[in-house]
Amino acid sequence: MTMAVTVQSDEEQGGAAGRVLYIDTEGTFRPQRVQQIAAARGLASLEDGSASTVTDNILVARCWRAELCKRKLTSIKLNVRVQKAKRRIFLAF
Repeated sequence: MTMAVTVQSDEEQGGAAGRVLYIDTEGTFRPQRVQQIAAARGLASLEDGSASTVTDNILVARCWRAELCKRKLTSIKLNVRVQKAKRRIFLAF
């Protein structure tokens, strides 16, 4: 989850200023944890609601079976091609 937060940083801060696709194969993604990580890294504040922006930039795909993951990745691949010119998207497993 840390990578899903830090990749959203500006390029000057070592990030890529992009959105993230988090593929959750174990059911462990927690938006509250993402907000804590963002606050700890100085990317957002829990008090002013900016941590929600970090969470909103993470697209979560949950899949527990290989066939479901394959279908979701195929669907995501098609969507990423459409959005590629608009914004960067990174994968996190």
